[in-house]
Amino acid sequence: MSDETVTAQPAQGSPDDYTIGFDQLSEEELIDSQDLFRDIVLRYYKDPSFKKKVDDDPAQSLREAGLAIPEGATVLLHFNTDRMVHIV
Repeated sequence: MSDETVTAQPAQGSPDDYTIGFDQLSEEELIDSQDLFRDIVLRYYKDPSFKKKVDDDPAQSLREAGLAIPEGATVLLHFNTDRMVHIV
């Protein structure tokens, strides 16, 4: 896989407007969000039509898949390679 970035439309606010600290989530909410994210990542790699949809419009596609992404937020998809690892 190449070291690529896919970008949605620019956010209309500051990054702080979209930040949710892990300490603001209950343990159950944190586990649920991790499970949902894992399921979306698995679907991304297994379902070519879903992958294309996410690549074409990451924010809207991931919002439709259940992630809480505010309208106007920027979504960047980063892919790890053997020479680049992203930690967020």
